[in-house]
Amino acid sequence: MWGCVCGYERLAEGIERLNSYYERIAEVIERLSNCYERVKKDIERINGHYERIAEVIERLPSRYKRAAKSIERLTNSYDRVPGFMSAGSS
Repeated sequence: MWGCVCGYERLAEGIERLNSYYERIAEVIERLSNCYERVKKDIERINGHYERIAEVIERLPSRYKRAAKSIERLTNSYDRVPGFMSAGSS
């Protein structure tokens, strides 16, 4: 009879130990899930930065063209100023 009681006690201890392992595993899974959510938000934020950078890069050629036109207009206006030496004259 004692053998059965000791067997049940060991079984109960084993089950308690397994339950504590499951609880720890559940805690780890919850922490990993929270980390996943934070990483997901970070990736979304980074993607937003990349999209804004891409938009700026797309606008650069038109801004360069506008700047070149402005420089050209300035150069032309300096050429019309009497006594002003342009870069091409010596």
